[in-house]
Amino acid sequence: MKSILLLASILTGIISYSQQTPSFVDSLNHWFITGQYSADILAITPNEKAQQYEKTIQDSIKNNLDWFKEFSKTIKKGSDLPYHKNLGLSETEYQEFLVLRKKKHFGLKGNAKVRIMNNDTCIGFESVGFLIGLNFITLHKSDRIAIVEPPRKPMVKLHRFTELKSKSLSNEFNSDYTGFKWNQEITEPNISQKIFYEFVVLHLYATDHIFIQITVKSRDNGQYVTTNIVPLSFKRTGQLSLQEKEIQRLEPTKK
Repeated sequence: MKSILLLASILTGIISYSQQTPSFVDSLNHWFITGQYSADILAITPNEKAQQYEKTIQDSIKNNLDWFKEFSKTIKKGSDLPYHKNLGLSETEYQEFLVLRKKKHFGLKGNAKVRIMNNDTCIGFESVGFLIGLNFITLHKSDRIAIVEPPRKPMVKLHRFTELKSKSLSNEFNSDYTGFKWNQEITEPNISQKIFYEFVVLHLYATDHIFIQITVKSRDNGQYVTTNIVPLSFKRTGQLSLQEKEIQRLEPTKK
């Protein structure tokens, strides 16, 4: 009798958990409904206060070049500068600068249409112009991988898969979210250069928007030499008429 009750308890727990936690495929199907959407093309803008701090640091270094040349020799490559009064900030301000410079803010850059194709096995995308990179990405449901097929380059499988969940509302979206991240670094054939691909999908609860970010970085001799980041978002249930003209509106370049 005890074993029967224990088994019933375990089964109840499993059923309860599965009801509370949507599966990977259920989440993708909920987020990506077949149709055409108007997507906001986003631009990553730095924190204004961090920019002010950075200018102060740069000006202070210019006025203390001889000191900085010696100071920088003691710093490990890729590490943050340790605090020094010659950086022009108090120690508290410098610590705040290190935190603020890592915070992202997304501004609106423009608008383009995105078409989503969701079938039993995979999810694909179609777009134009600035968002054309979506055309080369497919999300495969059964094995949780993303495949990138860039033009004139070998297909890349993004095997590194991570589930994402907000820890608080204090994030760049001011929203709770859940999502997934795929990435992979490969070595280009016949050359030593490495290419890093990353694809991030988030469901923002506050606005019911789907946020996507495509990142491609090339690395040579251990240093990233080019970085291309494309963030966008669209209303999850905001399908458009398929008869509407393809659009891509970008703000004029500000000088």
